[in-house]
Amino acid sequence: MKPRRQAIIFAALVTVGAIARIVALFTLPNLLSMEGESYSKLHLFLQWIASPLPYPDTNFGPLHMVLLWLPWKLTGSLTTGNRIFSLLFSIGLFWPLYHLVKRSFGEVAALSSTALLALAAMPIGLGVVTLAEGPYLFFFTAGLAFFTQVIDQKEKPDYRTLGLFALMMSGALALRFESWMFLPIWPMLIWRARGFRMALVATALLAIFPLIHMYMCQKIVGHPLKFLIQSAHITAMNEQAVPLALRGAEWIKTLLAVDGAVMLIFGAAGVILVLARGPSRLIAGLFLWHFAVAEAQALRAALAPELFRYAALLVLLLIPPTAKLIAEFSEKVSGWRSELLIAIPLSLIISATSLPYLGRIKQETDLAMVPYLVAEGLVENLTPADRVFMGNESHPLLVVESGLSWSNFALPFYPDGVRADPKHCEKIFAEWQPTKILVDRHDPTFKEILGIESCAETMVFGKRYCPIFEHDPWCLLSRDAP
Repeated sequence: MKPRRQAIIFAALVTVGAIARIVALFTLPNLLSMEGESYSKLHLFLQWIASPLPYPDTNFGPLHMVLLWLPWKLTGSLTTGNRIFSLLFSIGLFWPLYHLVKRSFGEVAALSSTALLALAAMPIGLGVVTLAEGPYLFFFTAGLAFFTQVIDQKEKPDYRTLGLFALMMSGALALRFESWMFLPIWPMLIWRARGFRMALVATALLAIFPLIHMYMCQKIVGHPLKFLIQSAHITAMNEQAVPLALRGAEWIKTLLAVDGAVMLIFGAAGVILVLARGPSRLIAGLFLWHFAVAEAQALRAALAPELFRYAALLVLLLIPPTAKLIAEFSEKVSGWRSELLIAIPLSLIISATSLPYLGRIKQETDLAMVPYLVAEGLVENLTPADRVFMGNESHPLLVVESGLSWSNFALPFYPDGVRADPKHCEKIFAEWQPTKILVDRHDPTFKEILGIESCAETMVFGKRYCPIFEHDPWCLLSRDAP
């Protein structure tokens, strides 16, 4: 295929993918699910920049805080600026994926993978929310593209490419801890392909971030692997009521939900084809390894597959084998016609079958419209001098969208996870003296401890608070001037 024609087709497919992502940016909220993880991370960012601690949270990849900080500084917008930044990473993902598949399976498969990525629902959804998963896919895929070049025995050993692989993969390690599951694989494959010396150098380079992170964990929380233990405990609590049989089938259900039956079937068939016929079995092997580790974690209730963002890398790793399957099929049926006349339309059709997942996101997160309305009310009725007492429900979204800093808000302590501690509430009102109260009727704290039974004038710890606005179940009360 002529390079010029190849470049034109690639550019056209990237344009299609970019348009799909821009449409999603304007039509989908900054949410992938009602879990609201994207706002939790923005909320963590607000806490981090207000804190003297250099490390945001040992249970979370620290590079994401840096990536959130840059657009915020450049644009002054925390949510919109970072959604556009995620969009750029999502569009940038086309380049490393193309080069990865081209080296592994050839030009037709590479362009097919570009077409698959253009309309695949999960990458589109991740590409317009402020989650670590979007940048993570970019860094992981770029690292994998450099890795295939490192172990390609047709080329001379290249420490520069090895360094680029380690840099990109360290970026992935610093964004999502799930990429740590691949750490033993890289040196072993390099040892087999390039010898012990290069494998030793790769091990040393890849160990830099994990050692830094474990040191910070030891320094901050007293255990180098506390982040893994804590993550397992949290998800285990969430999953303990789910029967083992359901946990065993949860990943298949998740992949069906985000990929759709057609794309998942083609992906599974592509994995089987690549493993059976080779010679580039790496990506299919990584998918199986990832799936096996994730399945084991789900079975022991240490990972929640129904949180669809955890399926991001699994979905991406299915694209190259699917592209390989489509390329081989196109070659056999093309006859005198160009293979691309079959491969590209077929790839776009297959990936388009996953698009209903975006409708599911829209449908499920429409419930977040009331919190967005409340956030608009906060913008209109709060000043940087206000001090707001609020409950746990949706507080990351409300705090972030209010445009104020974390220091403007105070949350009570919930010893049982349901009701706040009365003494802690009284202490907040005595020492911090809130100027506003954001009441949540679903939280018994406000009725049972503060005595707020309706959106009406109320005495709270000797101070009079009057309603400003109401969006059920929230009500904003303002303290009378002394």
